[in-house]
Amino acid sequence: IPNLYLIGDVLDIDRPSGGFSLQLCWTTGYVAGKQCLVN
Repeated sequence: IPNLYLIGDVLDIDRPSGGFSLQLCWTTGYVAGKQCLVN
């Protein structure tokens, strides 16, 4: 699907659970949001 961005916990990343996923959600959300503006 063109211009579909998956972010946060839907990504299959092997990491410790807990607060670590918050940074992942913020960072991927920021990057996806910037790309939505570009595309």
